[in-house]
Amino acid sequence: MDDSDSSLPNPGGQSVDISSGLDNETTANGQSSELPVPIEIERRFLILDAEAIILGPSSHIQQWYLPKDVVARDGKQILVSGVAIAEIQSEAWLSAVDSILDSDNPTVRIRITKQQTILCMKGRSSVVEKTQDSKVSRAIGEGITVFRRRSDDDTEVRERRDEGIEAGGFGRLEMEWQLDSEVAKSLLRSNDWPQIEKTRHFVPTERGMIWEIDQFLGRHEGLWIAEIELNSEDEKFEFPDWLGEEVSRNFQYSNQFLASN
Repeated sequence: MDDSDSSLPNPGGQSVDISSGLDNETTANGQSSELPVPIEIERRFLILDAEAIILGPSSHIQQWYLPKDVVARDGKQILVSGVAIAEIQSEAWLSAVDSILDSDNPTVRIRITKQQTILCMKGRSSVVEKTQDSKVSRAIGEGITVFRRRSDDDTEVRERRDEGIEAGGFGRLEMEWQLDSEVAKSLLRSNDWPQIEKTRHFVPTERGMIWEIDQFLGRHEGLWIAEIELNSEDEKFEFPDWLGEEVSRNFQYSNQFLASN
């Protein structure tokens, strides 16, 4: 999940560094044969006053969102427009990929940063719920690796729950593969897929968590959205004064929707 430059702090949850902290033998693609399916637990907010934020390091991001009909699985290969671009090494990931691709509106994107080119698949909360009795959810239950620094102390932090925001339901399946940059760029040049462009700023908190501040560019210039990844849905986090309305469940503020509108 990480899209930062190598000198940046790890914003967490992202499976580019998927081998980090695993005891299992990993493949050249960075996946362990026993790798469980990660779950991304993310909260997203509009920003009231971007000028009030002390911005940290940043990374330029371009993302393309792939139509459902151009993505398929053939054995352990993930195909985009008939081209094999990634290989699935974990049995649990095979089931998760099928669950995501079988959903009505799967999130499949290619992200390009200065450092890397990444294929990402995300399953909505409903996909997680549908797989509760499946091999996918059992693999998830066996252990989720979270790639984010976390404070171990019991310091109380301020948390605000907006009215109308139902607790829970923020978790999504998330899988990533590092791609051959030239292969990916060739596909992108040949297709007019929905795209967004943004600068992501990293703002650490006193408890070691990191706010990811997305400053959108192009036709969405002026829009700022803050994201924070959590270890659990009930984990408390600091609520800075510059945060506004929560949009975690508002699809119109999702990157996928913004890319097409």
